[in-house]
Amino acid sequence: MLPIRPEPTTLLAGRYPAAVAELVDAAAIERGERETPGKDPRHVFDFEDGTRLIVSRELIEGAEVTHFSASVDVERVKSVGLGFLDLAVCHFREISGWKGGVKLVLISEGKQIPHWVTVP
Repeated sequence: MLPIRPEPTTLLAGRYPAAVAELVDAAAIERGERETPGKDPRHVFDFEDGTRLIVSRELIEGAEVTHFSASVDVERVKSVGLGFLDLAVCHFREISGWKGGVKLVLISEGKQIPHWVTVP
């Protein structure tokens, strides 16, 4: 895991294009042929409220989507007042400018990390 380095939303939004510049083959990650985007700082967005998003443009089952997952420093987010899932989607929209839909596709076992993809 990369060290946590919170930044203001405006700086995170400025870094967003680099996170989605490359198309990541999700199947290559599953086969162990490629590291996960979360190990590359270009894809990691640490918000000042304790939310961390991992964002990448991926090829999943033949479809190109923007994929993001979220984790949280629970103590820091308690003061925000939004539910964590809503907060994560709100942060994604802030840095990406995405106005379309998002679909929660998975909550991983173990760490319980939520994962979304963009939908038109």
